[in-house]
Amino acid sequence: MEELTGRLNETSLLGILRNQKRFIVTWSIATRTCRYAARPNRTSTKPPADVCCWLTCRQGERQRDRCHGLPQPHIWPEAGSRGTLLQALDDIREKGLAVSLSAKHIVGLAVPIYRAGQVIASLSVFLPESRFTDRHRTEILESLKAAARKINEWLEKEA
Repeated sequence: MEELTGRLNETSLLGILRNQKRFIVTWSIATRTCRYAARPNRTSTKPPADVCCWLTCRQGERQRDRCHGLPQPHIWPEAGSRGTLLQALDDIREKGLAVSLSAKHIVGLAVPIYRAGQVIASLSVFLPESRFTDRHRTEILESLKAAARKINEWLEKEA
């Protein structure tokens, strides 16, 4: 994560879900003046990118249906009905990537972290929307996926 944050100079987080709440396990904060600043032990019931990624990659449809109501429109406008929510979650699972935009113009991108074939966490990068340009977007996606692969390989060796 330090390498990822150093390469991008954007904040990265490793998060898990427990009892429908998000817990940040560890983070690496960017040195930029304008940045997303993670807070230890921060919990949220809102679905930022890392939560969406974790849920959709880990849970089957039956479990997912039991755990989710519809998100509030100001949190996730694209998932305003059961059908659009399920479609959005299926798209995230298929791509192995979740992207969110908060009301405060913070973009979040997240990918799953696996151990023994199970999703155990998500690795995410958060940054101001103003820096989410085409060139930086490509660099972020490639770097985020590469970091997740390294973490996944390390966890498989430890399993």
